[in-house]
Amino acid sequence: MDDRVRKLGGNFVFVGSEKWDSASKTSKHHLVREFAALGARVLYVENISMRRLGSEGRRDYGKILREVRRFVAGLRSPQPNVYLMNPLYLPFPGSAAVRRFNAWFVAATARFHLRRLGMSHPVLIYFMPTGLALQGRLGERLSAYYITDNYAAFADVEKDAVRALEDKALATADAVFATAPSLVEARRDRRPDIHCSPHGVDAAHFGRAMDPETVVPEEVARLPRPRIGFMGGLGYDYVDLNLIRDLGRSRRDWQIVLFGRDLSDISELVAEPNIHFLGPQPYERLPALLKGMDVAIIPFLDNELTRDVNPLKMREYLAAGLPVVATDLPLLRIYPGHVRCVRGLDGFISGIAEALANPGNPHERHRAVQGESWAARAAAVLDVLAATQPRRK
Repeated sequence: MDDRVRKLGGNFVFVGSEKWDSASKTSKHHLVREFAALGARVLYVENISMRRLGSEGRRDYGKILREVRRFVAGLRSPQPNVYLMNPLYLPFPGSAAVRRFNAWFVAATARFHLRRLGMSHPVLIYFMPTGLALQGRLGERLSAYYITDNYAAFADVEKDAVRALEDKALATADAVFATAPSLVEARRDRRPDIHCSPHGVDAAHFGRAMDPETVVPEEVARLPRPRIGFMGGLGYDYVDLNLIRDLGRSRRDWQIVLFGRDLSDISELVAEPNIHFLGPQPYERLPALLKGMDVAIIPFLDNELTRDVNPLKMREYLAAGLPVVATDLPLLRIYPGHVRCVRGLDGFISGIAEALANPGNPHERHRAVQGESWAARAAAVLDVLAATQPRRK
């Protein structure tokens, strides 16, 4: 067991924002795996959502029965030392009474599972303000709030409730991390000792896109070139869906390939003959899909949410050796020479055309992110936690 993990007692509770089995592997998944590899035992609470019931349309109502079934099924263990808890809660975050009930019930469920696992005095790390519901209720030795987005900027959350939760988390958590410098600076007046913890990348995994033995899946290989790829959720509050549609209409000779969750109505996109939606894809399959692309894009909107975003996909595209064309946002400018930052439809068209004409060296792009491993990120977080003294609540 790693010395820092041992010093912290060896037990951790992570409150994530995605299901463990989600096709999108985020910082939570990677950090949990790295902690477990260092000998930690982790209870992963899959999500305590900030979103209102119905915010994702009919699919929200279909989730209810699945969530109840997962809750009744109890813990699952996808790998040694990692245990998954599906919390059951009422999806009305705007109600103070509901928040109090959810805090009591989810914490009681977590305590039950911790006792069964023999995990006492864990370190609590929560990645959404709603994770505050567990703080002070698990007998934890330390708590940490880990910020990955400007949560109140999402379109379908109760903004005032989210801001109030975050203010309390900033004031009471023993340690606070944020993944982007802008997220850090916006909160430094409320939390001077906040730590910047940028995303990492599994460079070896995505580097398989450059391996001659990697086979491009048939649904991509059959498409004519050039192929322009986007990987990730298609959410209307941060992805410029109109730009993707207009890009397809403007350049019929380009095939635009989208793979990830359709978090919004994308019917106008898939109606275009040269825009292809493959749906969510297993993490293991992503390098093969990326191998089939000529250029990768990050067509984000420019708004309050995206100006604080630090997308994992940028590092994953580069680790796969792909040239990248992205909306000109502060945190997308950090790899000059490898990521072309542009504005609007004309900017994307010219940026992609330039990348196709001058693709550059894929191995140089891979090397640009090779040192940003999740192992290094996890070690930095553990260094902070091991040196943290509990605050008086």
